[in-house]
Amino acid sequence: MDMKRFFLYAIVIAALALAGCGSDGNRGIGAGTGDGDDKPMPMDVAVPMLPAGYNNNPSGSFTVDAGDTMDNGDVTYSCPSGGDACMIIVADDGSVTSTGGTATAARSAASVTQQQADEKDAADKVVADTKKAATKRTAIAAEAAQLGTSASPDAGLGGGGGVDSGGTAVLAVTTYSLDIERDNDGTTVKITDSAMAGDDDPKFMQAMDLGNGLTMHTRTMEADDDGNVVEEVVMVKTDIEAPKAVAFDKWEGRAQDGSTTMPQMLNARADGITPDDTNNSDSLSIVADNLMQVSADDFSASSGAGTVTFDADDETTEENEAAMISGTFNGAMGTYVCTGATDCTVTIDDGELSGVTGGWVFTPDEGATSDQPDYDYLHYGFWLKTTTDEDGVLTYNEVETFANSSITPAGANLGPAGEAKYDGDAVGVYVRETYKTTDGTVDTATSGHFTADVSLRAVFGTTDTSIAADDHETITGTIDGFALSGGEDASNWSVAVRASINSSDGTLTTGTAKGGVEDKDGSFTGTFHVPDATNNTGDDAINPTVLVGEFNADFSNGAVAGAYGARKQMMMEQ
Repeated sequence: MDMKRFFLYAIVIAALALAGCGSDGNRGIGAGTGDGDDKPMPMDVAVPMLPAGYNNNPSGSFTVDAGDTMDNGDVTYSCPSGGDACMIIVADDGSVTSTGGTATAARSAASVTQQQADEKDAADKVVADTKKAATKRTAIAAEAAQLGTSASPDAGLGGGGGVDSGGTAVLAVTTYSLDIERDNDGTTVKITDSAMAGDDDPKFMQAMDLGNGLTMHTRTMEADDDGNVVEEVVMVKTDIEAPKAVAFDKWEGRAQDGSTTMPQMLNARADGITPDDTNNSDSLSIVADNLMQVSADDFSASSGAGTVTFDADDETTEENEAAMISGTFNGAMGTYVCTGATDCTVTIDDGELSGVTGGWVFTPDEGATSDQPDYDYLHYGFWLKTTTDEDGVLTYNEVETFANSSITPAGANLGPAGEAKYDGDAVGVYVRETYKTTDGTVDTATSGHFTADVSLRAVFGTTDTSIAADDHETITGTIDGFALSGGEDASNWSVAVRASINSSDGTLTTGTAKGGVEDKDGSFTGTFHVPDATNNTGDDAINPTVLVGEFNADFSNGAVAGAYGARKQMMMEQ
């Protein structure tokens, strides 16, 4: 049936329903009142609801006089002459009833035409989305084929990796970097590409904060000569926490190799006496390595530039008030004192402290604290690249997943034998097939990004006979609870994962991810991390606190590629 004839039928049906045609001839809406009045009793007549999105028919009630018509939105109501006025009632859901006179209703030709145009646009969008999803599925398959070897490198952020159509290994791009910082105002995720560092080069910008540590970042290139526009999208999930106030001498710094230090340990005295077993330290020596943490108004205000000398006398007098300076060190309140036998100096460049000499020490106020950054966090996500041609057709060129932790890989130091539970989240990309023809051909499909839940059980080197031998040195679990960005139902999506634990390097090997498609297992990889891997030996050793990795899986109606991060929840007694 063509669309015009369909809508003509719909209009006629609506008119007949409002008119109340039935088995009682033309009256059709009831018997007499029984008091001699042969007028029909008023009766509600249901009218089929107009299609959603096209019913510009505001709810409410109104009266159309006999013999008149009235427009309400895109519907025209007519009340026949020679009878009662028609009371029209439009419910919130768009359904219509009429009492009194037998009104008829007709939609405007313009609204029918608009509906036809909108439905064509919707149909065209389904076709475009399906073609787009097909290219993403191809990209997901390419990511799944990357083995993380020299012959098939796993690319991660920035792409590359895998093998080309001729089977040649494609090296992963190394110019991309990802930095994560957290202060009291929030988290900053910065993605940079050293290959495009010029002032006029496009940069990654945060496009969306989805909450719970999940952000989206995009970079859009200028159109090429053929009108093609390349865009990159990165989604990153992190569990970094806000800084926490700690006692001044308990604050930890971080060296470039990732190890932590205690740069605020008290190692001097404000009275100039050398600390020993009797004379305990109460101050911190100020040296070139910690100048960045020094802040005092009297230092920066003493001179716009140059070197200023302060008396070494530690006794504050009216003539020598500068010998003790109020200020902060790494945010902690306290006092700077010039101790020792020689005068102290500070050098100022452009109002900033650039050097000191002499016995400067900082004495924190009682109970002073510094904000301790979170050095133990993980991050994971995906990078993808798309091309939109001059006709607006979008193609997914590449999809890559990645995962890492701020603490060091555990390596061979996996701690004691036993079981541990790891819970976390996953994020990635999906394709969901919404309909297949009888021969299995995908007819319609959607795509987008997802989040999911991760629950894992690890069995570290053990000979415990209460645990099945096949489970020794393995990790098993489930990835489920998929939430899709398009809002589609993925309640039947669940991935069963299993892998061997390589006790020599703390990684997962021979991992599989089963989404329910027979003979089509996806991959499941991961690396264990621990805060102090070097010293994670002996009686004080612990199992890794973090596991991060990647996975991909196929379902009967879709596919996913993602990355995950999970933290140890508990040790289970054997």
